Amino acid sequence: MDVELSCLLCGSENESKDHLFFECPYSKEVWSSITTTLMFPSPPVKWTDIMAWLHSSPSGSTTALALLQAWQGCISELWNERNRRVHQGFTLPVSLLITKIISSMKNKCTAMSQIGSAHGDALLEIWSPS
Repeated sequence: MDVELSCLLCGSENESKDHLFFECPYSKEVWSSITTTLMFPSPPVKWTDIMAWLHSSPSGSTTALALLQAWQGCISELWNERNRRVHQGFTLPVSLLITKIISSMKNKCTAMSQIGSAHGDALLEIWSPS
């Protein structure tokens, strides 16, 4: 199997975990936009810094849960975007990927509320600012 070494999101550097999540200009824009939605306008972009930042959030708080959702949602959709480009030759603009992530987060929060989770409604308020 012939594997492309350069980043399929930006094409400017070799792909690595650190580059793909979130040093790449494309993924950095997604990550920054999603965290800004959560009122964190200057998130770290280096993997190790992000891990420390996530662990320093007050555990159990709704904001910490939303931040973890954001991180997971960004990673998942960025990986999907990378694979879409590999296997389908199709590219989504950053704005559409951001919309997909926020929509997915709202759907997860709604599902949490429907199954009786104490955090569902509070998280939904965070993801649905007025």
